Amino acid sequence: SGASKGLGKQLALILAESKTSLILIGRNSSEMSDVARICENNGAVVELIICDISSDLFVGLLQF
Repeated sequence: SGASKGLGKQLALILAESKTSLILIGRNSSEMSDVARICENNGAVVELIICDISSDLFVGLLQF
């Protein structure tokens, strides 16, 4: 589940309450931006990565 909806979104919102740093990954940029804004308003530092992790091309580009 990505961070833009469902379980991924709920986990991001819960973790944001701890004022932690989050890297949110998902496909829908507008929904991801909404989640990031809420998390930031709750004190988290957020980095967004918009991609489809089912694509080998994008997974190869992700380096943390």
